[in-house]
Amino acid sequence: MKFFSIILIYLLCFFSLSAQERDAYEPLANQRFYTFQYAYAAPIYEKLLLRKKINNEWFYKLGFCYQRTDQYAKAIANYKQFIQKDTSDHRDIVLQIADLYKMIGLCDSAKYYYNWYSSKWGQSTQITQRIKGCDMVAVWMANPTAFVVRNAIPLNSGLSDWGAVPYSKDTVVFMSDSVRASVIKNDKNSFDYRWNGNAFFNLYTAIGILKDTGMQQGIKINNFSPLINRSALHIGPAAFTKANDTVYFTQTYQESNNLYAKYKKRYLVGSRRLEIFAAVKDQYGNWRQPWRISFNNKNAYNIGHPTLNTNGDIMYFTADMPGGIGGTDIWYSIKNMDGNWGEPMNCGNAVNTVDDEAYPMLNADGSLYFASKGHIGMGGFDIFSTKGSNANWSSPTNMGYPVNSPRDDFHFVMQTNGSGYLSSNRIGGLGSDDIYAFTSPEIKAPPPAKKIVAPSPCILAVKVRNKTSEVFIDSIIIRLINKCSSLSYAAYSNAQSYSTFVLTPGCKYQLVAVKFGMEADTVLIGEDEIKNDTIFKVLELYKKEVKPVPADEEWIKKFTGLKVLPPKPNDKFILRDIYYDLNQHFIRADAAKILDTLAMVIRYYPTLEIELSSHTDSRSSDLYNLTLSQKRAIAAVEYLVGKGIDRKRLVAKGYGEQKLINACKNGVKCTEEQHQKNRRTEVRVLKF
Repeated sequence: MKFFSIILIYLLCFFSLSAQERDAYEPLANQRFYTFQYAYAAPIYEKLLLRKKINNEWFYKLGFCYQRTDQYAKAIANYKQFIQKDTSDHRDIVLQIADLYKMIGLCDSAKYYYNWYSSKWGQSTQITQRIKGCDMVAVWMANPTAFVVRNAIPLNSGLSDWGAVPYSKDTVVFMSDSVRASVIKNDKNSFDYRWNGNAFFNLYTAIGILKDTGMQQGIKINNFSPLINRSALHIGPAAFTKANDTVYFTQTYQESNNLYAKYKKRYLVGSRRLEIFAAVKDQYGNWRQPWRISFNNKNAYNIGHPTLNTNGDIMYFTADMPGGIGGTDIWYSIKNMDGNWGEPMNCGNAVNTVDDEAYPMLNADGSLYFASKGHIGMGGFDIFSTKGSNANWSSPTNMGYPVNSPRDDFHFVMQTNGSGYLSSNRIGGLGSDDIYAFTSPEIKAPPPAKKIVAPSPCILAVKVRNKTSEVFIDSIIIRLINKCSSLSYAAYSNAQSYSTFVLTPGCKYQLVAVKFGMEADTVLIGEDEIKNDTIFKVLELYKKEVKPVPADEEWIKKFTGLKVLPPKPNDKFILRDIYYDLNQHFIRADAAKILDTLAMVIRYYPTLEIELSSHTDSRSSDLYNLTLSQKRAIAAVEYLVGKGIDRKRLVAKGYGEQKLINACKNGVKCTEEQHQKNRRTEVRVLKF
């Protein structure tokens, strides 16, 4: 999240270094930058920029480090230096400068850069929303709501403390990256999280009754669970069932860092993903060994920030999984009758925008509170409220000032008496992120339960069987396509029980079962069918003769550009005319035709295994390009799997801007045609 000053690290890194060591500054800075050690990279770039001859790229990288460690004014200064000396298309950096100005309360400067963006690259809903937010800041602050917001001082440490949720009448569970050695004695608490130089997050309990102002002293802080906090990386935030007998929490997964493998043995670094874990209590009230919930996929996307409805059978969470609307969206999952969680569904575009939504929290009356950067707000994340369920929600309402501020405000939890907690890195706090207690005088008693007027969801229960033997079969890909939104959802069949999806009334759906070597079965579900609580469908597959492409070697040579057939390991060819919409990773109709042809080649060579890689040009940040290219590669592989290609024969790999095929690297002026050559999709033969 948000982090502290790195002055101490600066001194440790640079006190009395020799001239020979200074010559190694740039490789060391880049190594730390590209392995996400921003708190450790920043002081080296600072030192490099004191030289007479400098590389303009250092301004960008230092600005990026400052932004990731919440030093916004310094980030702005360095970003501005970078774009002044480089005339390339840096629209993403101009947008960052405007957003950062808004977050430090300088709305006039923010509007200047938003308008600059619009004049140079065109107006968009995204920019219009941000400008409206600037105009609304003064209005909100001049007309504050009845909420009273105070710093919950006993819970805050001076570093990052957030994610407070009520646990019992006098106990709150929260997370912190401060080293509370008297509470948790764990080797992972050393200062190893090189992103910001602090320790990793643990979950704590605070026992004692906080006054409405959050100023009550004598609060006792304890280790929430030695077993759960034993993880080597971040733990939290947490959500509990009504009986407090099950906890769901976010945990960071340490992913191998293939890009910078030579450093991974020396440093605890690498790209990391978020997963949701669950744990239950034993007969003595202790938490048992946690387990991953069913729809985690640490190799493909992040999920985290779980929250539950009152019955504990619907979970809302944050994710950047394929099929979303923006960067991160709010999703939900319904628990199946067998106790497993069903296929995740997107909460829809009433809640989600092309920007980030995160930190969903459900209130007892059915209200959903969440943080958003895409709806009209004061700056950074703002807290919004909406009513509804699943994918049907009212238009979100900004919670106004003082709940929101120009900085990041998130994780809003309201109890039935109108009091609760929120998290914020607003000016005036004790640390980076702080926990704030609030009360709402407008709410004197628990409000009566209101019936939410929204279409009731319909459950689609699906099984797959072999048409010839009439035996139900496992592990068949079942894909559901919403004809209203074109969103696609997938699940695997289960021979013993039904796989389930949630259908929205008023939409048509297409249901497809796919298995390599068998004839796919497709069923259309009309609007008139979506009336009952549950619809049962059985899809039937039968063995088919997979005919290879006619033996036309010349045709394959023309498509692949290979001079010699059959292909051999490490042969490469570019899939030409594969295009994606700007900043998107969905497979377009024109790209689908190229992938259909590739599928024919793969079927022609039944032993062929390939890596399908996506590449970007050098514009936008390195991390953004890497993430986008990985999503694009995964989308292409998923498309081929949907065409009956065995997943085991395919590897998705996003390289971002690491493998440019010309000199158009960062800081080099190139034509659009030259940049286009780097934006490519390649196939590399792994095995034949």
